[in-house]
Amino acid sequence: MPGIFDANSEQYVADGTGKKDNIACWADVTISNVAYQKFVDKPFFESFVDTQSATEAYKRVLSDSGVSQPVQDDHDKRIVNETLTGTATYTGSVGGKQGIIDNPKDVGGLENFPTVTRSASWDADGDGIADWWDGSTGGEGYDVIEGYLNFMAEPHAFVAPASSVQIDLAVLAKGFVKPTFTVEGVALGSVVVEGDIATYISKGAGIERLTLSVDDAEGSKWSRSFGVAVFQGANDVE
Repeated sequence: MPGIFDANSEQYVADGTGKKDNIACWADVTISNVAYQKFVDKPFFESFVDTQSATEAYKRVLSDSGVSQPVQDDHDKRIVNETLTGTATYTGSVGGKQGIIDNPKDVGGLENFPTVTRSASWDADGDGIADWWDGSTGGEGYDVIEGYLNFMAEPHAFVAPASSVQIDLAVLAKGFVKPTFTVEGVALGSVVVEGDIATYISKGAGIERLTLSVDDAEGSKWSRSFGVAVFQGANDVE
């Protein structure tokens, strides 16, 4: 391979022979009478990867790390904050290392999560897909359940028709410096953004796929998806 990483995370560029003094293990392979190149000068196809700088990737990863559904717990909030500030809140009771706990008691014990219930009408037919789902797959080649699971895995909210729900935008952009927000893609209602809170006002039932855009004080930009499911009984999800 053209790029090689060793145990010290140093990268070396291979010459095709594998002969490098600072590479611990290599194989010298000779291929004769072939009508192709081992290495080519141009890519086989254009890259579809959205590549960011280290700083941009850092901001995005911190904004989308840990458990996000239904809420981010205290543990993940603490880890994200410690990463941002370069601090350690707790010290391990055994190892004595800052930031490396040895027992849940070192941080005050496990968080007490509330009980969440759903009505029997959530999935009355028992097919594993909520009855309010609109039947979309998310793209050609995918099944309906894949579209549903992808929606549930990404940040989302539930709201009944002719009602409203608030979206904490700051939580979705923790890695960004003094971010400002815009929300686009509203089709089934309306949205008002005030500071880092977006209020979605629903009208008819259905699935909204909003685009939340972030601009921060350092010139960073990012757009991410946020789903809103509008259905009767949404307020019964507790």
